[in-house]
Amino acid sequence: MTRSPKFKKKFILLLVLLFFFESSCAHVARLKQPPPPTERPAHLVHYYRYPPLTVTPLIHTLRSHKRYTEKRVIFRQVEDLPGHRSSLVIHYYEPKEKRRHPLIVITPVLGKNYGIERSFANYFANRGYACAIVHRQRLRLVPDQELSKVEEYLRSSVIRVRLALDWLERQERIDPERIGTYGISFGGILNTILGGIEPRVKCHLIALAGGNLADVICYSHEGAIQRYRQQFMKRKGLTLEELHEELRKAIISEPMEFAHFIDSRKVYLFIAWFDFVVGRKHARKLAKALGYPETYYVPLGHYSSALAIPFIRVKTLQFFDSHLKPPPPPSRK
Repeated sequence: MTRSPKFKKKFILLLVLLFFFESSCAHVARLKQPPPPTERPAHLVHYYRYPPLTVTPLIHTLRSHKRYTEKRVIFRQVEDLPGHRSSLVIHYYEPKEKRRHPLIVITPVLGKNYGIERSFANYFANRGYACAIVHRQRLRLVPDQELSKVEEYLRSSVIRVRLALDWLERQERIDPERIGTYGISFGGILNTILGGIEPRVKCHLIALAGGNLADVICYSHEGAIQRYRQQFMKRKGLTLEELHEELRKAIISEPMEFAHFIDSRKVYLFIAWFDFVVGRKHARKLAKALGYPETYYVPLGHYSSALAIPFIRVKTLQFFDSHLKPPPPPSRK
């Protein structure tokens, strides 16, 4: 088949971007003898317990592709916190080949749409993976709410992913023994917490995330966080130091507290060198808490790291292939 000149230009541009980021990113190998993960304490496991799914989902087929089918799975009124119910939506990329496939669960950023997540899901699904984007609830930062709402949102988000896993691992095209997670920014923070308490997940890709959420909220340069911070402090009559202390007390779902429950050999990190939203300092703190897993430093900012998506895709696929796909059979001589 003859490729059009437009396709050739795009292909050449992709190769140039891959070469640029491969040569300009700093790669840090994981420790040869990383510290072993510590045992999950019973009280934290209990904190993220939830009642089993008892409702039948509504399943709508969205699009059919050569290798997979996109479906929207909707659970009405699941209990994601004691006494609180909401809808759970899963964008499921089901492989067409009739066998069990490894699964990549994608946890979204806090943006308004799921464009980046869909691009990665399509990429993985075209390469033999089942994928699922677990839709998040809308986060409304309202200054007159109590800080406990931040913790409720984090806890609820973890439980919603666990509920989604309950349904996904029962699907006939999914191998429940080969599950990985992929998350950028808030999704990466969420995956760190999830990895600390969820034994079903075997490996974790964490990008542009950080630890010490009280610091992130108090010192982030991101506009929406800055506005919320200033309005909350003004309404409550708090100084920045007092807000930091109140956040530290309110947030139980702190990724730094869960990182050492994860095997660092099964983690892959991306850190943006000029990240002023989460902060490179906080990303490096998380890397330390995780036991210094294999890490790539991208020479971009939090949002401009979208330019590195072709490079990140390739490295991410290599990571998941190494952990979730069986090795090729030995060649016969």
